[in-house]
Amino acid sequence: MSTVRVQVFGAFRECVPSGELCVDVPAGATVTALREAIASGPALAWPSSAQALLRASVFASESQLLHPTAVLPESSVIALLPPVSGG
Repeated sequence: MSTVRVQVFGAFRECVPSGELCVDVPAGATVTALREAIASGPALAWPSSAQALLRASVFASESQLLHPTAVLPESSVIALLPPVSGG
């Protein structure tokens, strides 16, 4: 088991005022496993709109967006990036 530090941005900051989650995942876990761990842990207390936002969001390492099947990088901080729009 390893603990992943997840920085949250945008609307997620309303659910996580500290801006960071610590999530336990098995060693060698994928981005999908991290999303599922968040959904079954901290996100259970979030409003349904934030839970839906989690499903539409992407994860990124310090240098790139991560595909859902990518293995999480070791010893790194992962960013949870909600979709954005602008005008």
